[in-house]
Amino acid sequence: MIMVARREWSPVETKLVAEFCAVRYPGKRTLQRVRVGQVPSDLEVAGLDDAEIRMLGVWRRWVDALVVDPPLLRVIEASMLPNPGDVSQLDLYMHLLPKTPDLEEFVDLRPVGLLVYETRGRREGLAIK
Repeated sequence: MIMVARREWSPVETKLVAEFCAVRYPGKRTLQRVRVGQVPSDLEVAGLDDAEIRMLGVWRRWVDALVVDPPLLRVIEASMLPNPGDVSQLDLYMHLLPKTPDLEEFVDLRPVGLLVYETRGRREGLAIK
C-alpha cells in the first residue's frame, strides 16, 4: 500500500487574492471575504439585536475581495483552477452588492468583476464587466 503524506491545510486562495491586490492595487482599500446579500427573509429576527442578526448572515455568499478604486468597486473572485462557473458566480455577487446593507457606503461606485487565477505559477486577472 502506498502512503501519501497529507499536506497541512493552507488558505491558498486567500494568499492569492492578498498578493494580487497588493501588486495590482497598492495603497487601495481592500476588503477580503466580504459577505454579500441580505439575511434570508424567512428567518425570524424579532427580538434579536443587530449583532445576532449579523450572525445569521452565515447563509450569505461571500466575495473573495473588494477593492475600493473610485469610481470603481472591483469585485474579485479567485480560484486555483479556471472554472466556467466562476463567471456566473461573480455575476451573482455583483447583483447582490446593492442588496447588501453592510456595503451601503459603496453604493455610488460602479462594480467591475475580476476573476483571478493561479496558472503555472503566474497570477492572471480577467475582467468580466
